[in-house]
Amino acid sequence: MVQQASYGGRLVIYFRGDIKEMINSSQYNTIQFTNPMIAVIDTYNGSGDNTDIQGITVTLPYNPENVFIDKLIKYNYTYEVCGMIESWCDTTGVKFITKKQRKPKEKKRSNLYAEIAVEDMYKKAFKEGSCTFGDMDMKRHRHTYYINDFPCGTKCKDCGTFWID
Repeated sequence: MVQQASYGGRLVIYFRGDIKEMINSSQYNTIQFTNPMIAVIDTYNGSGDNTDIQGITVTLPYNPENVFIDKLIKYNYTYEVCGMIESWCDTTGVKFITKKQRKPKEKKRSNLYAEIAVEDMYKKAFKEGSCTFGDMDMKRHRHTYYINDFPCGTKCKDCGTFWID
């Protein structure tokens, strides 16, 4: 799995759950996965790989801020990177639990929030009629042209973003 995720990325557990249950899950402090479908994903470069781990149970501190709907991420793993059907991760069982804790643990916030914030900034700039250097979505650049010379690629006249072939 690590060899196939050539750009590296973050380790995530994929599961399909009830949205209503997710919204009302803040009272829990522990999440338990059985037969988890894990993946190493890189949403910037669009790479990753996944595997299911049958026969194990993983229990982790639960932070509802770290649960995401995959389709919200621009280059999401399920649909944009791999083009899989929604049921691909149905082997993962998920259970929300409240456990007594001796000392409350600090819950880390996922860095996917930063990616979503940057994506929102790019969308806002495009909606206002401009583009942003470094935004790799060609659809959000209005004045692009192709350079058929070394290095070949497409360039945005307005902000200078370059997509190499």
